[in-house]
Amino acid sequence: LVIGAQIMVWCESDNEDKALAQWSDLIARHQDSMNDDQEESLTSMVDVLTRSGICSVPGCAMYETDEPNLFQCKEYIHVWNFQNSLFFVFTIFTTIGYGSYTPKTSSGRASACVLSLFGIVLMGFAVGTLTDLPQLIRDSFRKHGQGGGGGGGGGGKFKKKKKKNIKHSTNSTLKSPADGPEIEDELDLKEDENANEANMPSITSPTCYEKVSKTYDRYESDLKMFLIMMAYLFAAGWFYVTVVQSEDSWPYLFAVYFLWISFSTVGLGDFAPSEEHTWAAMPIIIIGLALAGYVMSAMAGAIS
Repeated sequence: LVIGAQIMVWCESDNEDKALAQWSDLIARHQDSMNDDQEESLTSMVDVLTRSGICSVPGCAMYETDEPNLFQCKEYIHVWNFQNSLFFVFTIFTTIGYGSYTPKTSSGRASACVLSLFGIVLMGFAVGTLTDLPQLIRDSFRKHGQGGGGGGGGGGKFKKKKKKNIKHSTNSTLKSPADGPEIEDELDLKEDENANEANMPSITSPTCYEKVSKTYDRYESDLKMFLIMMAYLFAAGWFYVTVVQSEDSWPYLFAVYFLWISFSTVGLGDFAPSEEHTWAAMPIIIIGLALAGYVMSAMAGAIS
């Protein structure tokens, strides 16, 4: 989380500073041509449009006046500070994807894709561990109770008593002193046979080579599925740009970014298919969901 947040700060902060500087210049150029009533009216209109999600303007942290005024902002809010970036990465890892702010640079979007690939797997593993924690605690207490001092002592006495009974029954079967050595030799021979059988490998148990071979085959198949998923992602991006949504003229990397954000179920909301093209986007996304789910499950299994 911390590393991902810092990466997003590096990718987005410079672009945000440039955007804030351009906004300040725009405000300064038009400030002299407006009176106070016009400034208040424009401020109210922009506030309504921003709250309804129609447009967005830089947030103001401190005004020079008592009332909010679009033209009297002393300090703007930097969205891509470390705290906000940490929360953004968290929403990616948990696949919540509020969409309150999204990356605007190509490097930021690429970083979001890479972070989601590894972060979703790690977050799923962490959440699964937390889910199993109560059961692990109960099992630990149960084992501690069964292996206590009183229980252990009782078990030891029982074993000793059982040994004595076996020795007594063995001696009682001896018909004469002469039969003793023969029966003892027979018992020793059976013990040697049992020991040899215990040390011999079972025919049905897998050998070390078989275990390694199965593990290698599994990882090889998982790697092939990962390559298939990546090939499908880039091919689907090309198909989406050239065939599905060619009228809107999305850049190719924007389409790849949109599809991966959809495949990983992050769904930030900064890109979405147009209304007339949802029918074509749905089957593309369904196949991508299946491939991404398989790859992430395999990564989680490898980690565990």
